[in-house]
Amino acid sequence: MAVNRDDFSALSAAARRRDGNHANLRWHHAERVPRSLW
Repeated sequence: MAVNRDDFSALSAAARRRDGNHANLRWHHAERVPRSLW
């Protein structure tokens, strides 16, 4: 195969970090919303 396990692991780790960053952005955005709007 053209992609070995190490490459796949690196891509998976990058994807997890990217998803985690997006989740953090959504969380921080939600924190800025006044509680009364919930």
